[in-house]
Amino acid sequence: MFSSKQNRGKWTWALVDLLVVIIGVYCAFLIQDSAARESAEKEKIKIYSALKMELEEFRVTFPLFADGNQSYLEGLKEEEAPSFIDWKFIEPQYGYQIIEYALNSNNSEIIDFETYEELKNTLVGIKQLEHTERLITEVAGTYKARIKELPEDHELNLQIKAENRAGLYRFKMFVQIRVGMLRRISGYSTPILDHINEVLGPELSLEIDKKFVTKFARWFDSEEEAVALVGEHFPNVPAEDVKRIYQEAQLVE
Repeated sequence: MFSSKQNRGKWTWALVDLLVVIIGVYCAFLIQDSAARESAEKEKIKIYSALKMELEEFRVTFPLFADGNQSYLEGLKEEEAPSFIDWKFIEPQYGYQIIEYALNSNNSEIIDFETYEELKNTLVGIKQLEHTERLITEVAGTYKARIKELPEDHELNLQIKAENRAGLYRFKMFVQIRVGMLRRISGYSTPILDHINEVLGPELSLEIDKKFVTKFARWFDSEEEAVALVGEHFPNVPAEDVKRIYQEAQLVE
């Protein structure tokens, strides 16, 4: 009987030890899982914050570029053909390293499928834009000045004029394509930014908006223009903050 009680005691302690081990392993797993989730969340905030800065540039500046290009095309006359020789784009023209990093992260907890597809469309659009700008640069390099030593109606000068006219036609076509691409990429950015702002929350989103305004404060010609344009694109940024950022930018210059 005494031996039986001893055995039961040993089994009880063995079960207690096993239970302690199981609880310890489970707790360790919970701690590890919590740490992994916290690390993933920090990584997500870091990526989304950088993505916001990158995408805001496309959303805000690309329509301005498009409007400027469209106005230039509408005012361009055939006799002003030589002016297109200045259209040369030096690469890298755009920063999209964070978009590429996000697409290569292969972590669905950070970049969900819908955001992944939208980012991919944006990147494809930028690559196509860069290709179009290379074509514009090539066309700009084809312009030839007429041979001054020869009469304007000389065969060689007439041939040069015809080649320049063909180059001008190609130039206008490529710039028109660029206009459409700039606006399309800006459109791609908007829904992604809506999602990013939701993830980051109003406080962090506002902080990044101010950072973006600070980066481009020198673009503005006046304090009034700064307040108007920032108010149009970033209505959550107070006008007083815009004025302060603009004034500080002038001091740096």
